[in-house]
Amino acid sequence: YDRPVARIDVVGTKRVNPEALRNEVTARAGIVVGERVEEEQMITAARLVHGMGDFERTDVRAHLEEGRKVVVVEVDEKPWGPDYLRLGGRAVADFQTDGRFALILQHSRTWVNPWGAEWTNIAQLGDVRRFASSFYQPLGPGSRWFAEGTLQTVKSDLDVFGSGFRRTDRITNEAHTAFGGFGVRLGNNAVARVHAGYERTRSTPAISSSLEETLKDDARFLRLGATYDTLDDANFPRRGVLVGGFATRHRFGSASDEPVTSYVAEGLFPVTFGRLTFLGLAATGHSLDDRGGFSLGGFLNLSGTPVGAIAGSHFVAGALLAYYRMGELPGAAGRSWYAGASVEAGNAWARRSDASIRDLRKAGAVFLGLDTVIGAMYIGYGRTAGGESSAYLFLGRPTDRLR
Repeated sequence: YDRPVARIDVVGTKRVNPEALRNEVTARAGIVVGERVEEEQMITAARLVHGMGDFERTDVRAHLEEGRKVVVVEVDEKPWGPDYLRLGGRAVADFQTDGRFALILQHSRTWVNPWGAEWTNIAQLGDVRRFASSFYQPLGPGSRWFAEGTLQTVKSDLDVFGSGFRRTDRITNEAHTAFGGFGVRLGNNAVARVHAGYERTRSTPAISSSLEETLKDDARFLRLGATYDTLDDANFPRRGVLVGGFATRHRFGSASDEPVTSYVAEGLFPVTFGRLTFLGLAATGHSLDDRGGFSLGGFLNLSGTPVGAIAGSHFVAGALLAYYRMGELPGAAGRSWYAGASVEAGNAWARRSDASIRDLRKAGAVFLGLDTVIGAMYIGYGRTAGGESSAYLFLGRPTDRLR
């Protein structure tokens, strides 16, 4: 059996291009025709192919055929593809005057062409109205290089806060964005991207004591980013790491001065002991010349704080979550359910010189987490050290911004 690979056969594909699978196991698992293959490489290949998301079952094995070694990649494609629906949403109430909700529907169509293109559309209703359409195109079957583009329109109501999280104004923001670019997979776990785009915005007073007219602007922007992801599960990870960062430069049409440049770095770090997982979240963002904008607030982002109530050109935020796997969900409802809690800290500042660890705000939350067939669901309650509180119903991953 210790012979070089003579051929790689792919068995069981219907929609998926078999050439793409051959290229995947060659490039990412190192199974190359003319070279010897180890058992560990075939295990890695099976894991990578299954991780593509198109298959219910994958098996990679080797056998001798007329004295030659043949590697077989056998798959069973999911019967409900190539169209996939994902439901998301959230509901937030502060027990006083504010309640917000959103319903999110995502449709994805895979293998639009033999190179493995994917088309994704997102529709969101509620306090944020959004429609986005994205197209992802590998530059060849199983290629690590890809091109992608997105068209998006967003309309939302943004509250402006004074001292003590007192709402002073409400503004309706509209943003229409188009961007595209290229990317490359680096090894099995990292991705780097470069995007260029154009954005047109309009801000209209809805309820205002200080704003009198509609403001319009447009901007060209360039963004460079990279992520590294080894998490074992996207919904409730138990091990691995996820880190990412990006730099963005905006040149606004209404401004005659220098472009606005900002940097963001984020990370997610789980550690597990039996049924108990500790999950660390950390994020920081900075704007050169104190001219950018970041905001904090919401579930696991200073829980209990209204979304957008804390804003500035520089921010730091962190949280430590602990969640315990209580058991399995009944029947076909999903996998497991969890009980958890968090402690959180962070703040935002208008100027870099104002930033101080002594100014960090504190918050915490308790929650139930359900790993359902339609995704992660959280039912939680958050409270700040200053006494503000909110109840949450959240469908989706609070850490999706890291991906």
